[in-house]
Amino acid sequence: AGPQPVAIPSEIGAGTAAPALASPRDNQRFRMPRDIQATAIAFQVFNAIDAGLTIACTERPTCREVNPIYGRRPKAEMVIATKVAMGALHYFAIRQIARDDVKLARATSWVTLALMGGVVGFNLTQTF
Repeated sequence: AGPQPVAIPSEIGAGTAAPALASPRDNQRFRMPRDIQATAIAFQVFNAIDAGLTIACTERPTCREVNPIYGRRPKAEMVIATKVAMGALHYFAIRQIARDDVKLARATSWVTLALMGGVVGFNLTQTF
């Protein structure tokens, strides 16, 4: 004959909740709100500007980099690789936060944008 049903002792199933079924909304593609997208793009622009300023600094003998991650004279490849990794990490972190809490993602994106803007502003005062 065919397979026989297996009896599960009542102690095993007692007190456990049935798993929640996924709602159709869970299967939809997530879209970040436009204002968060805009701050994420602005962050990436500032990140690229900072990379350019850092690389330009290393080409001048009177300039020294103060970011401890890079050292005094980082190679352009290291700056670019670090900035690409940082940009990707920022994007995916904001996106994940937005999935769970849009208000927190909005606040986080504004804070990180302000910090990166401050870094770029400071670097511009040292460059010109």
